[in-house]
Amino acid sequence: MTVSSSNSNNQEFAMPEGGVGDVVRGTGEGAQPAMKGDKGSTLAGFAKMLASADESVFQSSENVINIFKEVDETFCDASTCVADPCTFAATYSCWAVNCQQGWNDLFNPRGAEVLQLKRGLIYFRTMDVNTEDLDSLADIKYLCLYLWFLRQHSCISAVYISLPVLAPRHLPLFLSLLKLTDGLRQCEIRGNDPFMEPSLPVCEFRLRPLSPLSKLRELGLAAVRLTNDDVNILARVVERSEMLVALVLIDVEMGSVAFADVVAKVIQHKKLQDFRVKMKAVEPETIFDEALGLIGSSGSLLRLHVHVDRGLVNLLRGLQGCTTLNELIVENMIEDAEAVRALADFLEKQQSCRCLKACINTKMLESVYRVHDDMERIIGSSSVEVLILSGSVFAPQSVKHLVDGLAASKMLKQLHLDDTQLACADVFPFVKVVKVRSKKGGFEELNLGEVSGSENELCDLLRFMTDADVCHLITLTFHERLIPALKESATNSGRFSKVTLSYVEAEQAEPALQALRLTASTLKSICIDSPQDISILGGQFLAYLIRNCKSLTVLQLRCSTQAKAARQIFKAIAQSKSLVVLSIERLCFEDKLYPDLVHRDLVDMLRQNQSLHRLEFYLRDVQEYEKLKPYLVEGLSAHEYLTSLKIYTGKVRKELVVREPVILECLRRNTIVLEWTMDIMLRDFLAPEAAAAIQALDDCESRLDLLRRVGAFFPRAAESRLRLARMATRTKYYLLRAAYHKHEEFVWSPDGQNRFRELKMFMRDQAFSIMGIAQEHRESSSDSDCDVGKS
Repeated sequence: MTVSSSNSNNQEFAMPEGGVGDVVRGTGEGAQPAMKGDKGSTLAGFAKMLASADESVFQSSENVINIFKEVDETFCDASTCVADPCTFAATYSCWAVNCQQGWNDLFNPRGAEVLQLKRGLIYFRTMDVNTEDLDSLADIKYLCLYLWFLRQHSCISAVYISLPVLAPRHLPLFLSLLKLTDGLRQCEIRGNDPFMEPSLPVCEFRLRPLSPLSKLRELGLAAVRLTNDDVNILARVVERSEMLVALVLIDVEMGSVAFADVVAKVIQHKKLQDFRVKMKAVEPETIFDEALGLIGSSGSLLRLHVHVDRGLVNLLRGLQGCTTLNELIVENMIEDAEAVRALADFLEKQQSCRCLKACINTKMLESVYRVHDDMERIIGSSSVEVLILSGSVFAPQSVKHLVDGLAASKMLKQLHLDDTQLACADVFPFVKVVKVRSKKGGFEELNLGEVSGSENELCDLLRFMTDADVCHLITLTFHERLIPALKESATNSGRFSKVTLSYVEAEQAEPALQALRLTASTLKSICIDSPQDISILGGQFLAYLIRNCKSLTVLQLRCSTQAKAARQIFKAIAQSKSLVVLSIERLCFEDKLYPDLVHRDLVDMLRQNQSLHRLEFYLRDVQEYEKLKPYLVEGLSAHEYLTSLKIYTGKVRKELVVREPVILECLRRNTIVLEWTMDIMLRDFLAPEAAAAIQALDDCESRLDLLRRVGAFFPRAAESRLRLARMATRTKYYLLRAAYHKHEEFVWSPDGQNRFRELKMFMRDQAFSIMGIAQEHRESSSDSDCDVGKS
């Protein structure tokens, strides 16, 4: 490790300033109530306040106090009471921080959890549960507990609140009593549960609880309806929060004049870097258009994400004056020639933009010749390094101009054209340009997805790619007509990076997987999509790839798998040090002779693996999950890296929210370790480790990342995932990229991956020691010269 010294696990360590929040150093016991002068700061006063607010619900102040007494009987230990005042101060941590397990035992059954993502500070968040599953008999109990916890504890630095989850049947009452402390740095409030069937209507939400906040760094609102008074509060919060870096407004209903007032505060802000807007214009629409046009006046915006039903031309024209914008996402399908021109003008004039995602329909604009020139300018005359045009609809003339733009570009590293219905004839010119670009260096990927054409055309295309030695730079979906050519190409020294095999005939898999063994040094991603079984032989070939591909980070098995093949695959994954994402669908867990063996191999894999961060299962129904659950609980209880477990069921891939305490605690602990580890990377110079962390985050979050597509999902499930992505600011991810992007050592490597893993193991020891969590003794980097506490 590059970090050195030998301080004890109990030594405190500093967190980076100006981007990752405040830090609490040391521990202690003060007795400073969070809210001086607040009638609800004591339990007696709080009980009276609730009883007077609605006697029909809370009955009496004595009843409220009795609720707390009953909870105290099972909460933590005899010396700790839920109603104890917050003891957080500038130099002391609060007693509540060290009771994470107790809070989660209390809140988890109700769909909420507590994490210590930063030392000495609490993150409170609700889970995306179906509110109909929440027991109505416990409504009053949890109303009291949530309201007390959120208003009392200044040690809470971040909240994610789904209003229907916190108050499924008493929402107006909850909102009238909700109070948040001024210690909040991150606040996200949703008025709609995206997993409800059907979705709830937009929620009436009064912003009064936000009015005292002045230290926010991130603020997100989703699916709420705001009055003019609410928007005035929002504008004041933005203005007062001088350290605000992210403002997210998704499906927020407000008037056009009110929206213009918010935009005015946004463009005046000195620190705001991330602004996201998804809303429909209301009368007067011209004011809405003008407000969008003003966003480009900001002197601090780095990332802008918009989804609007009008005013796009105004927005893009306004951006021509924005010199700071680094990333632009336009969710709308662009079908206006003026918008295409404005986008090209912005990218050509302002050379700050490095990432662009847009969908453009040039077929509708085929008669406007200048559109094709504008498409060429978007690539060739811009500073964009990552361009995502996935899902666009191109006229033939536009495709030719895209090729010319790629040839002219000096900056572009990735071009994504998947789901654009390109034919083989369209692709040959791209291959020629990629060959030239590859010799100059710096070009990473041309993603074409599925290309149409006859078997002969497709095979000729792959041979042409092989002869040009660019197979590893071009991502294709290999259908069964193309799989023989894939085998031929791999045999003839063709290199591949990201491979998707999609076939119907069972015998197609083995030769392809066998051939890919010859390109193991470059493989990064494998996806197998087929209704057929992977045979025992196919399982052997795939297991070989998993064990020997040192850069393989993503494995998607959307196919049936024979039990013996599944066992081989699991045993290989157990040994993998690189695999970050594992997606399993239609895997056979039943062996006729030994019905429990595959499940046991799954458990062993989870207990031995040291790399997986994200695990996805696509199951037939809830009953299949119930059979799988005890093995997941057993395996994940010891997994030290996994931070995300996703379960989808049925043909529509509806997400099933994981509620098992052991699994939740595993995910929480691993998330805390990852967060603390990234804090250390932001403080010290650890470029190889940071590169591995960025790669892991990219791989794990790619399914939810707005820069990717979710075409494998049914519309409703895809929309739910996109909603989560729109709200996820990923601020620490961007901080890491900004801190290291110019360093030569900021490049992914197997050695960097190992060092990242060792650093996390060391941070796990540090974090658990600080939080008082017992752990089994094991060999780790804590015996090395790594020191997280050095100054």
